[in-house]
Amino acid sequence: MLKNKLRVFWVLIGFALLVPQIPVFAGEHPGVKASGEEETKVKQAAQDYINVQVKDKGSFEVDDKVANKTRKLKFDYFHTINKLDNGDYFFCADFTEGKDRLDLDFTVSGSDLKVKKTVIHKVNGVAR
Repeated sequence: MLKNKLRVFWVLIGFALLVPQIPVFAGEHPGVKASGEEETKVKQAAQDYINVQVKDKGSFEVDDKVANKTRKLKFDYFHTINKLDNGDYFFCADFTEGKDRLDLDFTVSGSDLKVKKTVIHKVNGVAR
């Protein structure tokens, strides 16, 4: 009986050590979570990119091909900053437009961390 309990205990310990190694957003977002200085730099570059548009246009604008309109968005918050296998970065941020909540995905690359791709990932929680 004690032998079985010890076996279960060690299996649970092994499982607990393995689970943190699995990327949390593997199905939802590409890459692995950026951390430390990398995360800070990407977040700042992302915020600068958003701020420039807001300053120039009064809002963050993105073309919504499904709704056939240009959305004028208000930034809410970042919720994912990942590093991709090719060295680029991926960040995900929420925006609002009236009662609509949009989840946008961005790809950032280069030493100057320029945004090269923006995609509407979800509108009001519904994936595109």
